[in-house]
Amino acid sequence: MDSLKHTPFNGAIRRGVPAARLLLFAIALALLTAAGCAKKELPRQSAPVMAAGTADARPAAGTEPAPQNPPAPDLQPAFPLTEKTKAAPSGKKKAPARTTTERLLQSAGRDPGAVQPEAGFHLAVPDTLGDGEAFLVEFSAAGAEGLELGWRGKTLSVTEADKAGRFMALLPVPLDEKAKSLPLALTLVWSAGKKEAMKADVPVKKRSYAVQRLKVAPKHVSPPPDMLPKIERDRAEMRAAVGKVTPRRYWSLPLLRPVPGQVTSLYGLRRVFNNVPKSPHKGLDLDAAEGDPVASAEAGTVVLVSEHYYGGKTVVVDHGLGVLTAYLHLSGYNVSVGQTVRRGDIIGFIGSTGRVTGPHLHLSLYVMGVSVNAATCTAM
Repeated sequence: MDSLKHTPFNGAIRRGVPAARLLLFAIALALLTAAGCAKKELPRQSAPVMAAGTADARPAAGTEPAPQNPPAPDLQPAFPLTEKTKAAPSGKKKAPARTTTERLLQSAGRDPGAVQPEAGFHLAVPDTLGDGEAFLVEFSAAGAEGLELGWRGKTLSVTEADKAGRFMALLPVPLDEKAKSLPLALTLVWSAGKKEAMKADVPVKKRSYAVQRLKVAPKHVSPPPDMLPKIERDRAEMRAAVGKVTPRRYWSLPLLRPVPGQVTSLYGLRRVFNNVPKSPHKGLDLDAAEGDPVASAEAGTVVLVSEHYYGGKTVVVDHGLGVLTAYLHLSGYNVSVGQTVRRGDIIGFIGSTGRVTGPHLHLSLYVMGVSVNAATCTAM
């Protein structure tokens, strides 16, 4: 038996027996695995294939796509497999937002996309307003005789057109206006007394205004108590002057820059004197030298020549239809109340009167009694 164990033939048999068994086992295992995978893949065969261009392959809204093997490079998924799917588009396109002018026309039953029956019909109103700014409303058409505007509880009537036949008006949005939109009522006045009423809400966008921190003498932070009555009289006098609304328009845009100097302090600036917050700066400070001439920003009538505690020597000019300009800290006047001025006429001279630290011009623009940013209407 020992000699048989060591013969070459017997050794080959012994080595070959386990190899044959392994081969048979591998074949059987492969057959069983193939059969099992076929059964396992049946549910996936019936699932839709999520490939680009197959709109009907998207799962229902709010469902999670079934896990899949990574797709082949030429078979990319129509949406990320790791994200929840959204409802398929309904096929309806979202209508574009209507402009303010379109909303006004539609409120009067007009089709803004159709040709208007009046020759040269033109109506323009901004789509969005900014707080602390004035905005222009413009209207012209054959047979038009005027324009009426209802804005912030006031009514403004425009009865005179310019040489181009345009009825124009400026309307204000107060600084720090909290409303997200403001209602505009607009009435077109036609011949024979016919009127066409329109209305729309105009969105208001909050503007960003800078903050300035200054260290100044204590007298510039709080006025002496004995000056408080004068300050109240000054404010009442200023409110009465800038709140005037005369029917004829003398202004055109842009307004003239009164002095050529650079802007040294912006409108709406939040000033903090010695860590004490003060009212926002409601004007533009323009750099100039003592005694430099100051020009009127537009034609109009002088309605105020006075010296105030804060503003110093002040001139206010009425340009019609609720638009007025004020010139503060002057060293002297060149006009008197009731005087008519033309665009560019010298109304006074640069100074440092009032509560200021140096010579400059403070220019304010008022529209219907509301202070607005003069830079938006002036050639700055």
